[in-house]
Amino acid sequence: MPANHLLVFAPVAFASACTVVSAQVDVSDLCVPYDGVTIHGVAQGTTTVDHDWTFDKLAALQALASSVQDLQFVSIDASAASGVSSLDFIDAAHVSVASGNPAAMLPTVDAYDCTGDCVPDGSTLAVPSVLQQSAIAYIESGSVLVDLEVDGTLPVEDWTIDVQLCFRGDFGYSQPL
Repeated sequence: MPANHLLVFAPVAFASACTVVSAQVDVSDLCVPYDGVTIHGVAQGTTTVDHDWTFDKLAALQALASSVQDLQFVSIDASAASGVSSLDFIDAAHVSVASGNPAAMLPTVDAYDCTGDCVPDGSTLAVPSVLQQSAIAYIESGSVLVDLEVDGTLPVEDWTIDVQLCFRGDFGYSQPL
């Protein structure tokens, strides 16, 4: 092959390794809703209740997983839906998460906590994350088991909350030429 043909192919080969489109987005509140979490009433004078449920509608987050460089637990937000009109009775909330997929073999982690400093805002409560660990593996596992423990002057009747599990993350996208 003549030398002048090599010069023509070299720029084409080099250009094909270039990125045409690249984006990096920092998302601060990416929340997954789970409505209708019913917590059974407790006997008069009981100050702690424990309830767990599984978030398994994670398809939208799973679809983003390949584009995520970092995904952190941020908060779990609860809103009174029925049985109570206010969450002001909550003094403390502790939330642990685990994979709902036993084959994932991920550890249970204490993800959210407000101990004695919970500040419900009427019918809503935001419990901040205490965990500095990636949530990606938990999302990729397909389901997240949530264990909520609440302390306070608890209702004797059943009550229902709507919950949002919130994350923040860095999402990146690039398209090669």
